[in-house]
Amino acid sequence: MKNLKHLFLLLVLVTIAAACKKSKTPSGYAYTIHKKGDGAMAKIGDAAFYDVILYKDDSLIFSTIKEGQEARSRVEDPKTAPDPFYKLTQEALLLLKVGDSATFIMPLDTFKVKPQGLENAKQAKLTMILRKVKSKDELDKRQSELKVLAESIQAAGPSFKARAKAVGDSTSTFAKDFAAGKLPAGIKELPSGLKIAILREGTGAMPKKGEVVLVNYCGATKDGNKFDESFPRGEPINFPIGVGQVIPGWDEGLMNLKEGTTAVLFIPSALGYGERAAGKIPANSDLVFYVELLKSVDVQ
Repeated sequence: MKNLKHLFLLLVLVTIAAACKKSKTPSGYAYTIHKKGDGAMAKIGDAAFYDVILYKDDSLIFSTIKEGQEARSRVEDPKTAPDPFYKLTQEALLLLKVGDSATFIMPLDTFKVKPQGLENAKQAKLTMILRKVKSKDELDKRQSELKVLAESIQAAGPSFKARAKAVGDSTSTFAKDFAAGKLPAGIKELPSGLKIAILREGTGAMPKKGEVVLVNYCGATKDGNKFDESFPRGEPINFPIGVGQVIPGWDEGLMNLKEGTTAVLFIPSALGYGERAAGKIPANSDLVFYVELLKSVDVQ
């Protein structure tokens, strides 16, 4: 009987050890599978839906579970990643099955420039849980459908491209007035510090978290310099709202607008890009966006 107990214990330990076996990513970073799923694996071009828990050494610094916002992104070829940390996330997504939970270890002592937020860390620990995968074919079909929808909206009114200069000039004026402390009448300020001026209110519903929104926009810094706009391209952008794929000021601002609304968002730097520069946007910049919420679509 004692031998049987010892054998059973040994089998349990072997099973646990096998479940927690350490492996290495293609770039050589160690990882451990904590829980094995039986779902599909993502391929390059697919959309992955996943939770991320990031540790700086042993200190938790970010968790999508804690934030209540599942991450989602297209899976890219790790070879094209702009930095080692992003490369690791793409390798991780390609290694996991739906239902898998794993922790990846990235030593940082050899980095010349450490990732933002990890400057004083010796290592980063990244736990990822793959929740769902959507195929590239499915995504491309959805993008085609959204493009047709955008074209039908444009056909019902003046050309987006034809309006580019007027919208750009208005956005620059709004930005300069904002810098001078001259805000539009009836502006609404939210507890986060985001300010919203409704220029024309739509009659549709407000978008729900996870729905795909179609948005025309023009963005400027407070000095009136435009840094990005959709109108000259002749096509609105689309993205899932409320899941962190855009700056926080956009997620919060657009979820407070009814479908069909035209508004100006006055976004404090903390809800924009914060202390980091982004293209033509200097660090610590307050931002002004003219936005048109054209449509919100449930794609689940």
